[in-house]
Amino acid sequence: MKSYFGTLLIFLFLSTSCDAQEKTVGKPPGILDAPVNWGKETISLPPTFASSIKFNGVEEVRFAPGWDDISNAEFWTYSFVWYFDGQAEMTEKRLEELMTDYFTGLTAEVGKNNGIALEKITKSVASFSSKNKSSNQRFYEGSIDLFDVFFTQKQIRLHVKVKEFYCPDLDKHLMVFSFSPKSFNDKVWNIFRDVSTPEDCSQLEETFENSFTSHKTDDYELIIPKRKSNGVLVLFPGFPENPDIIKREFEILEPAVENGITVALMTFNRRIWLEDHEKKKLFGVLAGMFAKYNLETGNVFIGGFSSGGNVSLLMGNYLKQSQSQIQPIGVFAIDSPVDLLGLYENAKRNINRNFSAASVQESQMLIDLLESGIGKPESGLANFEEKSVYTKRTNNAHNLSELEDVKIRLYTEPDTVWWKENRMNDYEDMNAYFLKDLSEDLSKKFGNKVEFIPTENKGYRSNGQRHPHSWSIVDVDDLIKWIADK
Repeated sequence: MKSYFGTLLIFLFLSTSCDAQEKTVGKPPGILDAPVNWGKETISLPPTFASSIKFNGVEEVRFAPGWDDISNAEFWTYSFVWYFDGQAEMTEKRLEELMTDYFTGLTAEVGKNNGIALEKITKSVASFSSKNKSSNQRFYEGSIDLFDVFFTQKQIRLHVKVKEFYCPDLDKHLMVFSFSPKSFNDKVWNIFRDVSTPEDCSQLEETFENSFTSHKTDDYELIIPKRKSNGVLVLFPGFPENPDIIKREFEILEPAVENGITVALMTFNRRIWLEDHEKKKLFGVLAGMFAKYNLETGNVFIGGFSSGGNVSLLMGNYLKQSQSQIQPIGVFAIDSPVDLLGLYENAKRNINRNFSAASVQESQMLIDLLESGIGKPESGLANFEEKSVYTKRTNNAHNLSELEDVKIRLYTEPDTVWWKENRMNDYEDMNAYFLKDLSEDLSKKFGNKVEFIPTENKGYRSNGQRHPHSWSIVDVDDLIKWIADK
């Protein structure tokens, strides 16, 4: 399965509020069911690439196993469902407008990310005709002509079937789309028999029993279960990530909602250390969010992936140090670059190795970032110790000194074979090396509240790509249990 937006592979994947817009959506995911070998993706509506689509809701996508194989009969065969607030007046013309804007925006954004000249990407054109309707359901068939920015870089025509209906008791509108380049009489369309959605409003109501409210601002997306609250989980994204990417890569929302755990997906990113003013600003965002939505402050967990793990550890320490009302019970980091001095020195080694142009470019980016924000190590290590979560060379972890009574988890997947083959890195270059040392140091100071969790063969991106530096190394069910065991 290929992601719509692709994954920006940065070395080690370092990976002003507006008024909140409230919406109620269903249990994520689950509206669109498909076999386990189908790829999947979930994004928020309205989509970022089609500003004319104003629906507030969710898009769930399911990709046939052969969707990205040009020689496979299932090439470009996939389905997605929209479910959103309110009733949309749907006509053939309106459906054509929606799909034209959707695919024109999608191909332009992905094409730009893939380095395709904008003038080469033609505007998408959609055409639909109404087929029939049953009770409150309407059915359409049509086609979409678009420029294939994903695979062939040629024009392609997708045939489309659409089913849509509105449920007044829920005030929810559901639209199901099925796509294939094959004509409607081709047997490939039989594959959609294995893809199911609610058939009517009663089935949709059953699906929404574990619903939640979703509140979005420039600073966060907040998922609040309708059932009794059992805590708050604050998640910080990796370096280039956002809440949509967290939802795509980390399958935490469904079990969290089922267990009554509120989830805050933060937008704050592109930081591997925090300045004092940034800590104060983040505290203000969190305090405002907890107050506005009356969230419980006595059962808070903070975690993040890659650079987001650094932010989580530093913010957990800041909240304890400032004795704020928000007091974390647990903090965790997922394969995070906790030692900035080690990160700097590894980047230097990568440039000397000259394994690939991409590796050299990424390493130089890191060196420039660290030198401009912290300085060079030869000028003294004090600045690195001041900013870094941990400095192994001097055994300095003073930025975590307030976490003595907080549960700490440090996740990593030390796949030495993968890192050697794909980056020419040794174990001493990996995040795992520094995380293990940090865990041993903290265990001596804080005792058995500290857990070092190395995993094996769990790191995969949502598109199926093997990568030990991924959200997926976390056992979600075990994490939920850790949160529940206060």
